Amino acid sequence: MSIQGKTKGWKSSEFLVTVAAMCVAVATVLWEDNQIVSVLAGLAGIVAPAAYSASRAMVKSALVKSDALKEVAAKKSSDT
Repeated sequence: MSIQGKTKGWKSSEFLVTVAAMCVAVATVLWEDNQIVSVLAGLAGIVAPAAYSASRAMVKSALVKSDALKEVAAKKSSDT
């Protein structure tokens, strides 16, 4: 089953969390001896994929629900 639809693109929290994680990764390279940056890099490595997964699950769930409602409406109209 193919799920297609519109998302918020660069305005999504998924994108913003990914950009923040990339900024932390760059900071880790620049200041590798800083313990705070190292801790932030570890947290970013956990949060970014989790945010992406949660966002994709929400989008797919909404699209599946929308498709199901369309199918029910189409079936009702064909039954009458």
